[in-house]
Amino acid sequence: MPRIDWNEKFSLSIREIDDQHKRWIGIMNELHDALMNGEGPDTFEKTLESLSEYTHYHFAHEEAFMKKINYEAFHDHRRLHDAFKNEIFSLQNEFLSGNVILHSQVMSRLQNWLRDHILIEDRKFADFYHHSD
Repeated sequence: MPRIDWNEKFSLSIREIDDQHKRWIGIMNELHDALMNGEGPDTFEKTLESLSEYTHYHFAHEEAFMKKINYEAFHDHRRLHDAFKNEIFSLQNEFLSGNVILHSQVMSRLQNWLRDHILIEDRKFADFYHHSD
């Protein structure tokens, strides 16, 4: 399970959102590094909390942007955001209750979701934005 490295294929050519995606990938990589380095539960808990907080912040910003540009698939996109926020919330609760320990399968799922969401779903509203007048 490799880290996610930012490259131009992730760019939506919307600077503020690209900058937020870079930060989000950075937090995901912090979680990855903690797992690979055998960090303890306190590090995981702190990093999961950072991921959760930044996810909420980023999604709120992205949704405000989509509303501003009258993105036609806003509600569908927001449902994807809500599902991911719920997944992170569940993961945090399970981790805090001792029922789950972060491992490569969990990290792979989080990384794949993030990568696919930016490359596929976010690309759709970026294309809409760049091609609307």
